[in-house]
Amino acid sequence: MAATGELPARFYDRPVLDVARDLVGCTISHDDCAGVIVETEAYHQSEPACHAFVGLTPRTRTLFGPPGIAYIYRSYGIHALLNAVAEPEGVGAAVLIRALEPVQGIDRMIERRGIHRLGQLCSGPGKLTQAL
Repeated sequence: MAATGELPARFYDRPVLDVARDLVGCTISHDDCAGVIVETEAYHQSEPACHAFVGLTPRTRTLFGPPGIAYIYRSYGIHALLNAVAEPEGVGAAVLIRALEPVQGIDRMIERRGIHRLGQLCSGPGKLTQAL
């Protein structure tokens, strides 16, 4: 489901697996940089790998919040990872944006990442947030 413009909150107010699948092909942008989402990963509170598995805490409250907001956290204290909160409010679920195909501001992304291989520019969740 490719979309133009900002996606409405109702887009995210659905099962997290559907949201993850439908985000592929959408474009995400920040400032002067943009990329097409090519890989996502769904996380639901029923799964031990999901931060929401431990329940509602100060750290996880964003995951239980309204659908469509960003949940950004640091992995190993280094990499910022971008997630989109999904499912109805009160359910802990989010879609991790795993990879992008850069389409705009590529020179700026290269500068931010310090690498020149286009295939490696946004090929992981930490890489894409650094590039954006």
